[in-house]
Amino acid sequence: MTKLRQQMIRSMELRDLSENTQKSYLQAVTGLAKHYMLPPNQLSQEMLEDYLLYLKNDLGRAPKTCGVAKAALNFFYHDVRANEKTLKFSIKRNNRKLPVVLNPDEVWKIINAANNPKRAMPATQYPDDMSRHIC
Repeated sequence: MTKLRQQMIRSMELRDLSENTQKSYLQAVTGLAKHYMLPPNQLSQEMLEDYLLYLKNDLGRAPKTCGVAKAALNFFYHDVRANEKTLKFSIKRNNRKLPVVLNPDEVWKIINAANNPKRAMPATQYPDDMSRHIC
């Protein structure tokens, strides 16, 4: 285990980061080092930014994955290395899609379309005010 890795693990434990966070942060910093085949303390600010763009654009990683990588790199350079390198930008999140909600008439059509009474069971899962439309 390298000295940098030991320092990072020690810093994460001192800050009481969860085991999953520690794994994610170590994976992110390891991924950066493997990408450039250099220790992370020898990389420039521009290389860090290029790596995050690589994750986002070339590998198509999700915004949350890129956000974790950014947080890991900020932790490493700010808390472990006490360096001036920081990534001061936000990562846009994907818009969340809302679920499709059926109106009472659509639900009624689905229930009535059932040939088998057992298939009408979903009717029992709807609130009482729905029963006015069913009966």
